[in-house]
Amino acid sequence: LVLRMIFARASGRLRIFSASVTAAAFLMFFSSITATRLIYRAQSPSFVAHLPRFLRDIPVPLPFVPRGAISMNLSTSSSPPSLPLPPLIGPDGAEISSQEVEKQLRGRQVALYFAAGWCPMCTSFEPSLIKFREAAAGSGNPVELLYVGSDRSDADQLGRAAGMGMSSVPFENVAEVKKHFRIWAGSECRTFGGDRRSGVPALVVLDKSGRELAFVPAEARGVRSLESWPLQDKNAVWGS
Repeated sequence: LVLRMIFARASGRLRIFSASVTAAAFLMFFSSITATRLIYRAQSPSFVAHLPRFLRDIPVPLPFVPRGAISMNLSTSSSPPSLPLPPLIGPDGAEISSQEVEKQLRGRQVALYFAAGWCPMCTSFEPSLIKFREAAAGSGNPVELLYVGSDRSDADQLGRAAGMGMSSVPFENVAEVKKHFRIWAGSECRTFGGDRRSGVPALVVLDKSGRELAFVPAEARGVRSLESWPLQDKNAVWGS
């Protein structure tokens, strides 16, 4: 009887110890996932979107914020030098000369819209983007969106731009624009590499000198990203 009691107590303690070890292992696992999310979110906003839902939904406690994450976010906010706009293609498919581009953009805020027709996040974001453009015009802050496509062909890009009433960067010039602003689709990483700050969709608001004024991270934040558009900034109005 005494031996049975000793054995029962030992078995109980073993079960408690085993449960504690299991719980500690799960805690370490979820903590490492949380830290990984923070590090990779700073480097690639699309990373978290590809995680399983039960990992995406884990709350991020402050003690696990790595020191490097803040500096990485700050480093992506530095504005590249201005990039002269190439001649554009109008919604009707006709080329717009540089002089005509200046007339078209005068008095408007200008943004480059990086997207693709095969991208579900882009096509679901665009109805809200079009409404935003209409609301901005109604409030006296007209916006001109210039399409920078990651589409499969020139014809696909022109069709997309025409459907949204946008002028577009010529198909042969989009690579230069993407590399300058470090924005391209995940499927283009084989061509441009992995040193990008965002995939598609995304917008870059340009100031009147052609420099980046604001980055609108639509891939990471969806419709909420439009809140970061500086509509009231007069430096964003071309020709002013």
